[in-house]
Amino acid sequence: MCGALSAPVTLWAVGATAVAAVASALPASALLLLSKGTRRRVVPWLVAFAAGALLAAALVDLLPEALAAGASPRSAGATVLAGLLVFFVVDVALSHRHGHGEDDDEPEGAAGSAGPLVLVGDALHNFVDGVAIAAAFTAGVPAGIGTAVAVLAHEVPQEVGNVALLIESGWAPRRAFLANLAVQLLGVLGALLATMVVDAARAATPYVLAVACASFLYVSVADLIPSLQRGPRGRRAGQGAMLFAGAGAIAAVHLALG
Repeated sequence: MCGALSAPVTLWAVGATAVAAVASALPASALLLLSKGTRRRVVPWLVAFAAGALLAAALVDLLPEALAAGASPRSAGATVLAGLLVFFVVDVALSHRHGHGEDDDEPEGAAGSAGPLVLVGDALHNFVDGVAIAAAFTAGVPAGIGTAVAVLAHEVPQEVGNVALLIESGWAPRRAFLANLAVQLLGVLGALLATMVVDAARAATPYVLAVACASFLYVSVADLIPSLQRGPRGRRAGQGAMLFAGAGAIAAVHLALG
């Protein structure tokens, strides 16, 4: 399928993507309603949830989608490896820029550079979700709406964790929510691009997904899980349970959606 899609299909695709993006980000706004003291108690547990959600999103969602979209196992693996190495370099650069070293006072829980890195991965993921929604609308309105609902369902638990992670990384709650919402809306750009150049968008999709997978893997394994291991002994078991809950939430949504 080459060229641009019709105007009605474009409107349906862009509109459904925008609705899914905003709706998936809204539950995270509940964090803005909490008092500062309550947020301090709740956010570390949600960061543990985010670690599990990101890990599951990378391995249960993004990597299988990259393979299903046409990447060979070798090329997908190579792209993930390259992404991990690039994110390591970016992480080191961000940590150096913000003065994070062994003797620095970092936010408890996630390292300060984890927030920007997870936003990069989420931006790529949301962009591809927009492409997927637009592609589904080419098969009909019901298929497109079904895909948008599926995207919404698997994004909600992850976005709550992402906003908590940004707050734990030192971002003001309002800034964290607005940044997350802006990243969600990048899916609209993906949908719009896909309606204009369907074949080109589909060709790039497997590798964009693999890079997003690398981002989520790096943040969860290099930043979040080690920070949980260094946390207070008294809450390690509880945070471990939240880690499993985050992974389980993503896995459960995918099982439910088939």
